[in-house]
Amino acid sequence: MQEKVIQSLNNLIFGIIDGIWVEKPCKIIKVHSQYLVDIEYFDEGKTDVLFNVPVKNFQTKNAYFHLKINVGDRGTVRFLDENLLNYLKSSEKFPEKIYQNHAVQNGLFVLGFCPENEEYEFGDGEISIGTKSGSLITINNNEITIRGGNIILDGTTVIEGKSFLNHTHSNGNNGSPTGGVL
Repeated sequence: MQEKVIQSLNNLIFGIIDGIWVEKPCKIIKVHSQYLVDIEYFDEGKTDVLFNVPVKNFQTKNAYFHLKINVGDRGTVRFLDENLLNYLKSSEKFPEKIYQNHAVQNGLFVLGFCPENEEYEFGDGEISIGTKSGSLITINNNEITIRGGNIILDGTTVIEGKSFLNHTHSNGNNGSPTGGVL
């Protein structure tokens, strides 16, 4: 009798755990805006679609770091504890508690979790910003390196106390700089 009770409790616990969605790998199938996407997520070998999923961007009240999102980009969808509707409408007052913990309608897309065959080899800087085409900016202590294609500085640029206006530099065929001279 005790074994049946323990097995029933285990079945109940594992049934509840199995129904709690925390985070799933996914990819974007439609971009509505940089804040809203449709995604295809992967669950136990099957795929399903979620529509109008908010996107988590890196931003504060005064600044942002933006990576343009595109169809095919990968990441995860997190299923949050609370109903997101009021928060997304700029209200932090949540309605009476509705038990939607980790519910599918409370998904949030987080960019950047990729399978191994889609991973980049990152630059060796403390901060690296790169593109598939090979352009790369690396930032280390006391050094910023910019590589690839044309470099356009628009507006007034001050380098070691000297002002320059609207400079464009690019690598010529022989690797020497062309355009304005610094």
